Amino acid sequence: MKKFLQNKIVVGSLMFLVLDLAGGFLILVPFLISIRNIYERSAAAQELWPVPSTTILIDILVNHSQLLATAAIAAFTIYLLFMVLRTYFSGGIYRIIMIGPWFLQSGDEQVSGFQQFLTRSSLSWAGFVKVAIAAIVIYTIAAFLGLTIGRVFAGLGLFWMVVFFLFFMLIASTYLQVLKIQVVASDNNSVVEAVRGTRRTVAGSAPRLVLGNLSVVIIGALICLGLWLLIAALRAGPWGAARATVTIILEQLIVLVICLMQAVRINFNHSIIKKGIQDALGGTELGGI
Repeated sequence: MKKFLQNKIVVGSLMFLVLDLAGGFLILVPFLISIRNIYERSAAAQELWPVPSTTILIDILVNHSQLLATAAIAAFTIYLLFMVLRTYFSGGIYRIIMIGPWFLQSGDEQVSGFQQFLTRSSLSWAGFVKVAIAAIVIYTIAAFLGLTIGRVFAGLGLFWMVVFFLFFMLIASTYLQVLKIQVVASDNNSVVEAVRGTRRTVAGSAPRLVLGNLSVVIIGALICLGLWLLIAALRAGPWGAARATVTIILEQLIVLVICLMQAVRINFNHSIIKKGIQDALGGTELGGI
């Protein structure tokens, strides 16, 4: 079990999972409280959990649209506040994925795992905040290009419009990960320096970066789709405690797969950047010269 938890991909994925579950719960609290007040004494409450049925969703949209608007505003406010906290912890998680879970190592240097994690998270927090601000521009450009090129292929169907849009959003996400990795690796919170430091690697390894990240996303999406189909099949049958328990487990597995995808992508992108730096310093595929 200890060896399992010393795997940087596993530890990073689990930490992202904890962050996402905590954030999801906080964001949904206003909506859950409002829904509870409406359906508390109604038989329809059974159709809300753990997967809302189509009937209950239509009822909420038609008869309680004001509730959705209020809950959306509250959720967005909580999301902005939580993103500050998530950005802080993300720096520490990136370090774990890049160099391994140092706080699980035995020896005299082990102090407090959580204290070390907070300390190392704080080193990259300012840089991650700057990258998050830059992400607004980067995602806007990616969305514009995706929608523009998607319209060119609109004649092939709506599916291809969505595919091209998501493809450019993936490229933007990959580039932002590259910048965050550079911030952590260089211990420099300057986004400009991160861009300069990764320019040659990104230009020379763009096909590998895109294909590698795309492969991870496709495999992860297929796994999530399979889990979702299992949930749908369970939801269609007679409802009970056993089905509800299995459904909850499957839902969390979907979140875990998404977090695992993120951790694998970070590890892959870091390996590409590290290899590019070595080559720039005179290295080759066989090692340094």
